[in-house]
Amino acid sequence: MDFEIIRQFNFLKKPKNGFSKSSDTTSNNGSVSEQHSEYQHNSELLKIKKQNVRLKNRVRQLKTKLENTRDNNAKFIGLIAHDLRSPFNAIIGALELLKENKGADEKEKDHYIQHVYESAKNTLNLIDSLQDWAIAQNNEEYFNPVKINLSELFAELIENIEFSAKQKQIKLCDYVDPNLNITADPQMVRAILRNLIDNAIKFTDNGGTVALTGSDRGQVFEITVNDTGKGISEEIQKQLFKNPFNSEQESCNENGASLGLFLCREFVEVHGGTIKVESEPGRGSRFKFTLPYKTHGFAD
Repeated sequence: MDFEIIRQFNFLKKPKNGFSKSSDTTSNNGSVSEQHSEYQHNSELLKIKKQNVRLKNRVRQLKTKLENTRDNNAKFIGLIAHDLRSPFNAIIGALELLKENKGADEKEKDHYIQHVYESAKNTLNLIDSLQDWAIAQNNEEYFNPVKINLSELFAELIENIEFSAKQKQIKLCDYVDPNLNITADPQMVRAILRNLIDNAIKFTDNGGTVALTGSDRGQVFEITVNDTGKGISEEIQKQLFKNPFNSEQESCNENGASLGLFLCREFVEVHGGTIKVESEPGRGSRFKFTLPYKTHGFAD
């Protein structure tokens, strides 16, 4: 009797084959699960490391951009301050002469008044360049391309520049198709045309012509400002659209002309277009720029 009880007790203690296999399987499954969990953990770590590298590169790029912007802003303020002194001194000087020579004849007075006008005009050009520069530094924020009528935009500009042309008896011609609509940022295109037309008037002799043309070239619109002015040598043409801050010059050439043309290039390139000049000394100049049909950032 006791023997039988002991035998049954030992039998109960002995694990069955099925139970033993189940235990082994559970152990193996646990090992696989742990390996999978470790793999996921390593994969997540790798993603985080890659993301950190991208973030560090982005921070480095932003830091470099910030430093360049800071340096350029400092140079820009220095250039503008330097060039503003000249026209303001001219205005003050001419007004003092008028004040001291109250009995001057009409011809002399007209000479002083014309001098004041030219100086004030140069000052306004520099102020316009200051505004354009602010836009260029934040083109992503300011860039707002819409459909605009080129001829209407030119007519609007003429109201502001017509007096300058009349002073030199320069004829302003609009050869743009009245139905030609382009996709562009109005403020930037206005700045481009204002700079190009102002320069054309400045370097065109009395009685000359400044004309605006626009055409559809397929995939791009081509806009040209033509003048019958003095023309530009090849040597100067190579320098026209370069960043004035990267040069060794102490001030903006022609009271901001070089800065204005550099900003023209910046605004055209924001649209995805190109700008160039065709000119010969004594045979006038043609400044051409293109704007794509579909400007980046435009939504129908």
